[in-house]
Amino acid sequence: MTKNGLTYTRMGLMALFGYLLMGDFCLQIMEMVVPSIMPLQLAEAGAPDTVKGILMISLVAFFNLTLNPLVSFRSDNVRTALGRRNPFLLVMAPCVTATLIFIAYAPEIGAFLQTRGWQVHLLERILSSNPSMGTLMVVMTLGVVAFQIFNHIMAPVFYYLFVDVVPDAYMGRFLALFRIVATLATFVFNTYIFPHAMSHTKEIYIGAGLFYCLGLVVMSLCVREGKYPPPVHDLTTSPLAQAKIYIRECYSHRHYLLFNARNTFVIISETANMFLVFYFTKALCVTLTDVGRVEGYSQLAILFVLYPLGLLMDKFKPTRVMFWLMVFCLPLPMICFWFINDRPSYLLLGFLITFLRGLMANLSLPFYASIPPQERYGQFGSANQVIISLAVIPMGFLAGMLMEFLTQGGTRPEMYRWCYVWNFVFYSVGLFFMWLLYRSWKHYGGDNYVPPRVDLPEAVESEREERLQMPERG
Repeated sequence: MTKNGLTYTRMGLMALFGYLLMGDFCLQIMEMVVPSIMPLQLAEAGAPDTVKGILMISLVAFFNLTLNPLVSFRSDNVRTALGRRNPFLLVMAPCVTATLIFIAYAPEIGAFLQTRGWQVHLLERILSSNPSMGTLMVVMTLGVVAFQIFNHIMAPVFYYLFVDVVPDAYMGRFLALFRIVATLATFVFNTYIFPHAMSHTKEIYIGAGLFYCLGLVVMSLCVREGKYPPPVHDLTTSPLAQAKIYIRECYSHRHYLLFNARNTFVIISETANMFLVFYFTKALCVTLTDVGRVEGYSQLAILFVLYPLGLLMDKFKPTRVMFWLMVFCLPLPMICFWFINDRPSYLLLGFLITFLRGLMANLSLPFYASIPPQERYGQFGSANQVIISLAVIPMGFLAGMLMEFLTQGGTRPEMYRWCYVWNFVFYSVGLFFMWLLYRSWKHYGGDNYVPPRVDLPEAVESEREERLQMPERG
C-alpha cells in the first residue's frame, strides 16, 4: 500500500482515512453556512434579488475563474518541506475562519460605523432598498468577498490532497466513504443547524468557523505528504507562456469540450435554486424547519444507497450511470412546477427531487475523475471551473434580474416557482451535451475507456483513435 513514496500499514491507512474524513466533515459543515444562511440575511437587510444573485452566484463564479487556475497550477508545481498541498491549507484555514467571525459580527460593525458617520451612501443605495440597512449590507458584502477569496484558495487544494496521499487501489472505497461523510454532514447541518439560522446566526458562524479551522489544521499536521517528481511546468517561465500551454492542453479537444459544456449547463440550471426558499417560506408558508428536514432527510436516505451506487458505478462505469440518471431526472423540475402548491406536496416532491439530485451530486466526483487524463487531473478540473465561471457570472446576474422582474421585487413570491422552469430549460441542454459526451466516451473505449491524449501530434492521435475502433481479435 504505497503512494508517492509513502508506505501504509493497515492501521496507518485507517488513520489516514480517519484524518481526511474528519477534515472533510468540518469542511462540509463550514461550506454550507454562507450559501444557506446568507441569502436569508440579505433578504432581511433589504437586498434586491439582483444583488443576491451577484453575491451568492456571480461572485463565486468570478473567483473560480480567476483564483482556481492560479492556485491549482501553483499547487501542482510547488515543493516545500510540508508538501505541495498542506502549506495552502495551514495558511488559509485561519483566514477563512476570521472572515466567518467578521460576518457574524457584521450587525455590530455596521452599527458602529453608522454611529460614527462612516457611510458610503451611493453603495448603500445600490445594495439595499432599506436605508437603515445600507451600512450593514456594505459590511456583509465585504465579509462575503473576503470569505470567497480565502475559501477559493483553500478548497481546490483540499480535494487534490487526498488524490496525492490515498493509494490508488483504495481510492474507490475512500471516495465512497468521502461521499458518505459529506452526506452525513449535510444531514446534520440541515436537520439540526439550519432551522436555527435566523435565531442563532452569530453562534452558527462562529461555531462553524472554529470547528472547521481546528479540523483542517489537525488534518494538515497529521497527514504527511510523500515525495513528488519534479514539477511538470517551470514556474519561472512567463505567465503568457504558461497560459498558452494551459489553454492548448485543456481546450483543444472536442471530447473535453463536451465534458465542460455538460457540466456548465447543469450548474447553470441550478443557479436559480437559491430563490426557491422564498417560494417555499413566503408563498407556501413552509417553515425553515420543514425546509431543513426535507434537505436533511433526503441526504440521510442517500446514505443507505451510496455504497450500492458505488458498486453500480464500478460495474457499469460512472459515465453510463450518470447519463441514465440524468435522463430519469429530466421531468422532475416541471413536475415540481405544476404540482408543488402547498406544504404536503412540497414535503413529498421536494424530498423526491432533492434525493435524486443528491444522488447525481454524489456521482459527480467519480464522474469528474473518470473523464480527464489522470496525470492532469487538477489542471483539467480548474479548466472546467473556468468555463463554468465564465457562464455562471452573467447567468447568476440574469437569474436575479429575472426573479426580481417576475416577483415584482419580491411582492409576488408565488412567481419564484418559475425557478423550476429555468432549471428544466438549462438542464435539458446539459443532458444533450451529456448524450454527446456519452457517445464520445464509447468511441474512446467505453468500459475500457482511455482518455484522449492532449500532448500528442494530431496524426499520432488519429492513428490511436483508429486502433481503438478496430475490433478485438480472438
